[in-house]
Amino acid sequence: MRGSCPVCNGFRVIGKNCTQCGKKAKDFGKYTDYFDNYSAYEEIDTVKLTDNIKNDQSEGLCPHLYYCENCHKESIVLIEEVAEKETPLFFD
Repeated sequence: MRGSCPVCNGFRVIGKNCTQCGKKAKDFGKYTDYFDNYSAYEEIDTVKLTDNIKNDQSEGLCPHLYYCENCHKESIVLIEEVAEKETPLFFD
């Protein structure tokens, strides 16, 4: 079952500290969006086949790029996707 990333969809914010200096790292969104000018517009599951991250598609993980502005370290954090039936809907 295809899931949705709760961070990409704004349902959750996940804070991470830099593994090198311990300062707060900033989430820059999906790692795959930075592959080229058009990767952000490609089908997510198709891009996951070529992102060189083992099992992100089969295990429902969304790779996010975190960047530390203090020491300039980049890291990839895998966010667990939630099943679409569990995705909260908001109505007025």
